[in-house]
Amino acid sequence: IELDDGPARFEEIVESGGEGFNRWFHVVIMEGRQREVRRMWEAVGCQVSRLKRVRYGSVILESALKVGRWRFLKEKEIEELANVSGVKTERPKQRPKAKGKGYPSKGSKPGQSNKRSNTRQASRQSKPAPKNSPWKGKKSSGGRSR
Repeated sequence: IELDDGPARFEEIVESGGEGFNRWFHVVIMEGRQREVRRMWEAVGCQVSRLKRVRYGSVILESALKVGRWRFLKEKEIEELANVSGVKTERPKQRPKAKGKGYPSKGSKPGQSNKRSNTRQASRQSKPAPKNSPWKGKKSSGGRSR
């Protein structure tokens, strides 16, 4: 079938039921250009009222999976898709388990080291308060001490 964006064809067409104007077909295509199945049927004079994708490559799409929803691929599906596409799959390496209980040291916060940066302390100490600062010579009225 000649479409606006080039030739297209069904690899397989199997009648799946229905009668009259309400007939169902199971079709297989090898590529998936935008609205390709609908455009092929319309090119031969058929009106398409509903399309339902039931498989994507070797991945069978479960009917329980509603429109707009997703699921993780099964390990076997990943391997099959990788084989067909010629992509090598590498399993993520397991990190060695840390010795001990795995709790952070006492007083530490997640994402912070226990040691203060010498450059931060030095930069604070090297900048005296300006001469006309309202804070010069005043003691802290709360907050953390330095």
